[in-house]
Amino acid sequence: MAKLQFGEILKNTLVEKRISQRELSVLCGITEVTLSRYIQNERHPRITELIKIADALNVSTDHLLGYEKNYISGNNMTVNDLLTLLETKANDIQLNINECLEYHQAKLVIEKLLKQ
Repeated sequence: MAKLQFGEILKNTLVEKRISQRELSVLCGITEVTLSRYIQNERHPRITELIKIADALNVSTDHLLGYEKNYISGNNMTVNDLLTLLETKANDIQLNINECLEYHQAKLVIEKLLKQ
């Protein structure tokens, strides 16, 4: 899969955050024409503008540049890696939950019987 260009990422992020080009241009102090050129990949922002855009959208500059890996803090796993692992382990997790519930239910029955 080809890496998305800055303009595509910016456009997708605007849609995801439900922010219009006009709103973003006001928040960042850049013209709508300039922002449109970024989205069309006709121009690229200076680093100071990139930071303003990232801050206004509450995303990282790495995200806007397509470099974000979504690593989980303190781990070398990405969010997608974790989701894949959870999917493969879902049956084991469910079995463990069921065993815990059965244990808890049995404990309650035993405690009730002992009180009689």
